[in-house]
Parts: sequence; structure tokens; C-alpha cells
Amino acid sequence: MANEILINGQTTDCVPFQDRGLHYGDGLFETVAVNKGQLLCWADHLERLLVSCQRLAIPFTAMPQLTEEAVQLAENCERAVIKIMVTRGQGGRGYAPPAVPEPTRIVARYPWPAFPAVMV
Repeated sequence: MANEILINGQTTDCVPFQDRGLHYGDGLFETVAVNKGQLLCWADHLERLLVSCQRLAIPFTAMPQLTEEAVQLAENCERAVIKIMVTRGQGGRGYAPPAVPEPTRIVARYPWPAFPAVMV
């Protein structure tokens, strides 16, 4: 299974250089297990993501698009991991966030990790 990455709904692996997630770690992430095409504990992940955005004052309103993208990437996957990242979006230099942030939404699918037979 190939990795697939959607950034703001577009198939790409490029985040704008001025994204605050790159410069300041200004964002959050959730990692979701996929089993037989289903996103496990999806409602719990969405709730935690929304609460985290509220705590960080990231005005994230793209929950329907996020759900659509995660479901799309999970389709036809026996086992996979979906990583969701939300950043405050692009901004200028300095720690002060933009007055009207436009969050960046990243949804990426990865193969299920291989665990060693024996843990050391």
C-alpha cells in the first residue's frame, strides 16, 4: 500500500514554507488506526481534535472535509494508520499568530507498522 497525503484536500506532499506548524510547532495531531477500511474510534478522535483546536484557539471548521478525506484514505485498506495534522496555517515571522488564521489540514495514510517479534 502506497502512502497517500492530502493537504487541504489536495494530493500533495508540500506544505507552504511559512506554515506555523513548521516554524513553531503551532498545531496538533491525531493518529487513527484503520481496520478493514474502518476508522477505529473515529468519533473519539474527532472530539479530541476539536477540543484541542479550541484549547489552542485554532478556528478549525473543516470537520466534514476532514471526515470525507479520512474515510477516502481508509477505503479498501486492510490495516493502515491515518495521521491527521492541523496547524494554524501560514503566518509571518514572530510568535504572534495571524489575526485571521487559515488552518492547514493534513491527512496522511501509512502502512500498518511492523512490530518486532521480540521487544528488547
